[in-house]
Amino acid sequence: MKVTVRFFQSLCRITGKKKLEVELPEGAGINELLDELSRRFGKKFLESLYISDLGVTSPYTSVIIDGKTVILTKSKNYKLKNNSVVSFLEPIGGG
Repeated sequence: MKVTVRFFQSLCRITGKKKLEVELPEGAGINELLDELSRRFGKKFLESLYISDLGVTSPYTSVIIDGKTVILTKSKNYKLKNNSVVSFLEPIGGG
């Protein structure tokens, strides 16, 4: 199945992409997508999503799947669908 991934802010700089299409097996979930993205983009990608090696998602990064905000630590392995759109957003701040 095909999943579209959209990157914003520092993740866009890390990946060098704003948008990416990823092929995953039918029935795959967000964990399989994260595994694939970490293989492609390495440690720096994961470090930007997690605040520790324990897999705790940074409170500053939002994951939106098909228009719904998903908290990765609470959703276990949120299932994706063919043509799902996954967006990784970081807050914009300043002053």
